[in-house]
Amino acid sequence: MSNIRLYGFWNWFKLLFQSTVSQAEIQLRFDGPEVQAHEMDVTLLGPALFALGELCAASNQILNGPETKIQVKVRADVKANCVTIDLHLVQTVWQQVSDLIENRNVATAQDILIWIGFLTGGAAAALEGAKKLKNLNLIEFLKWKKGKKETSAQPASGGNIEVHIEGDNNTVLIAEPVYKLSKSPKVIESVKTLTQPISEETGIHSETFIHNKKDYLKIDIESASELQEAFAESDETEPQLFTAHIIVYGVTLDSKSKHWKFKLNNKVENIDISETKIAQQAMERGGVWVGDTYKVKVEMIERAMPNGSFKTEFNVKEVLEFRPGLRATQVKLL
Repeated sequence: MSNIRLYGFWNWFKLLFQSTVSQAEIQLRFDGPEVQAHEMDVTLLGPALFALGELCAASNQILNGPETKIQVKVRADVKANCVTIDLHLVQTVWQQVSDLIENRNVATAQDILIWIGFLTGGAAAALEGAKKLKNLNLIEFLKWKKGKKETSAQPASGGNIEVHIEGDNNTVLIAEPVYKLSKSPKVIESVKTLTQPISEETGIHSETFIHNKKDYLKIDIESASELQEAFAESDETEPQLFTAHIIVYGVTLDSKSKHWKFKLNNKVENIDISETKIAQQAMERGGVWVGDTYKVKVEMIERAMPNGSFKTEFNVKEVLEFRPGLRATQVKLL
């Protein structure tokens, strides 16, 4: 590939390299005396909608990895005695890995809504192409735990996890995707922020998630209070910070890219660069070339997986030095 100036051409690259994988539509309705005038305090609505976007994006990242991303787009509507928000989830993937995605069991936007619990119950089973849940979804699981600590978790048949919590006869079988989501502090905090507007003090008494004009999940004051007790019991080691040289191996053409592939200690690793300007500065330079090397401070976290294996994640905390590679050949795109 010849040297192409990337900066300023992002919209063209986005159309060329990115395609939609799945979409889903859902509505969120707020009810209560505070919203009977079809208005809602922006200090309550804003954080709740942001948390919903973070919840869906984090869940997609956990279940599908960095190859796909989800955006939640909103538009407001006015209904009698309530405030209703139309939500449009768009899941996209880089076309370079589209064949890989098609041949892998990827959780779609609709699947993610089901695993979280926004589409549940008998009506959810009627959704075309939806996966039927045999056990508790995330919202149900967090309410069932009621802030109690987990004592053990063992893989079970059918891709499920058998979870035990404090107390007698406190055992439940949940799907592995739900268990993965329950271990994420970001997911749990997003759930809590999403339900925070519901209380007697705010005058908002419930949130209801709607699909095709049917109510699926209603979170009332009692349920919201139970969810505020939730916490993530993350199976991860204490983060380790070290200095290392990383060499660019594969990139995503986006100034907001969160993950690139680098060679670290002669092994290719998918490394989080979201706290740096690595992607933005590469676009400003006009490209990425073979041998581009960064001296960085890297945070390493090791997480235990339900099957007994371990997953290591790397996050660049600070760039100390940049050494350009050969300008004759550009690095391959993801």
